[in-house]
Amino acid sequence: MKDNKKGLKYSPIINGLLKHINKLYRITPKNRSTIYLKEEDKALIDLDIDFDRLLDIFQIISPLAGIRANLHEQDYFDGSFKNFWLIEIINEERFNNFIDKYSRSGEKNKLIICKDGKVVYFSGSGKEYSSMLSVNTNEYKFLYFLATHREKAYKAKLIVKLGELKEPKATSNEPNDDRRVRDLVKVLRKKFRLNKNNPDNFFIVDNSFYGIKCDVELPA
Repeated sequence: MKDNKKGLKYSPIINGLLKHINKLYRITPKNRSTIYLKEEDKALIDLDIDFDRLLDIFQIISPLAGIRANLHEQDYFDGSFKNFWLIEIINEERFNNFIDKYSRSGEKNKLIICKDGKVVYFSGSGKEYSSMLSVNTNEYKFLYFLATHREKAYKAKLIVKLGELKEPKATSNEPNDDRRVRDLVKVLRKKFRLNKNNPDNFFIVDNSFYGIKCDVELPA
């Protein structure tokens, strides 16, 4: 598990640990920013995390998540002791942002299209791209059609017809359906700031066939 240039590699164990820490933090009194992780915590047992291995995990995520984690011993009168982790949230904004983005990094690519024209795309790494489109434009109509018919890819001519795209202006020198749809893909990639350095993974562009290949969410 290494922190690379693209960000922390996704791990279900780390994701589960972060969600457990967040849950404990939410039920901690507001005047305290310190929580305790105990070896017998059911969540840690369910995640099958070796308590000693938490040291390696915390060394990786602590500076990224805005937390400080220290291992302590609790002594008992009978001479026995138990270990527990003392976790301080030292940067709440960073903590919340990290949990939000990291928890999405294991998800499939997702495209969210709202009826007011707001469109948000989450890449597989959890990076967010968004744009505001006018619902009356061909860009929005094209994207909405593909999102609501994502079971297969469609020929450009059918997209133009069923997507109810506006007719090109009489002076337009690009009346070809395939060229029109290909240009819409190009415009949308530009609006989302997607290029060869941060490629998208939601458009299907296969000769004259076009579609959506990621998960789609259409809020009511």
